[in-house]
Amino acid sequence: MAMKRPLRSFGVLLGTAALAAASAAAGPWPRADLVLTPQPSGTDALLQAVSAVDTSLVWVSGHRGVVLRTTDGGATWTRLATPAGDSLQFRDVDAFDERTAALLSAGPGTLSRLYRTRDGGATWTLQFLMDHPDGFLDCAAFWDADTGFAYGDAVEGVLYVLRTDDGGRTWTRLGAGALPAAQPGEGGFAASGTCAATGPDGVGWIAAGNARRARVLRTDDYGRTWRAADAPLPGGAAAGA
Repeated sequence: MAMKRPLRSFGVLLGTAALAAASAAAGPWPRADLVLTPQPSGTDALLQAVSAVDTSLVWVSGHRGVVLRTTDGGATWTRLATPAGDSLQFRDVDAFDERTAALLSAGPGTLSRLYRTRDGGATWTLQFLMDHPDGFLDCAAFWDADTGFAYGDAVEGVLYVLRTDDGGRTWTRLGAGALPAAQPGEGGFAASGTCAATGPDGVGWIAAGNARRARVLRTDDYGRTWRAADAPLPGGAAAGA
């Protein structure tokens, strides 16, 4: 299925194109003197997700089971031991402090997993293992260290949304009554954790694509229920939000 190929990045490109068009209509932005400094990571693996706790503490994850952390703003990076060796693609990481972070691996079936560390990455606890052969987790987002959700491609007509309010010790899949009906083939783009986001007071969003209509789902109750709205983006395979 197209949702599980590198074409996932098209969603980011489409969103960027829409933003660029809106910016052009509004006129030129003020110039910002931005300086980007390359920082050696110590790995040649594809790095795909980043979570900055502050300007010094940053966690990064990617393919071949790679998870990195810096506590000095990137002057040095430490590779952390991770479960399952180099067999997993960690496409999303959500860090809360120096010791606590949530990690999502994406892939078909049992390759989709959720982990949590509470000791700075020395050990990881497997909190969720996909039990459906067609399941595919795409991204996760949290309001705090306890409350959050994970999102994946639709299975049997229902988007795969999990919710936790105990730091991931338990994850509960939402039923069809809590979600709008999924379109055929609908799901997320598992690239950098960008298909899910949270806001204040229990607000959260999910970006959905690979279907006839691009959609954005919203929750106002910390992920318990969701409603959908069409997004002004092209629909179709490997397109959408």
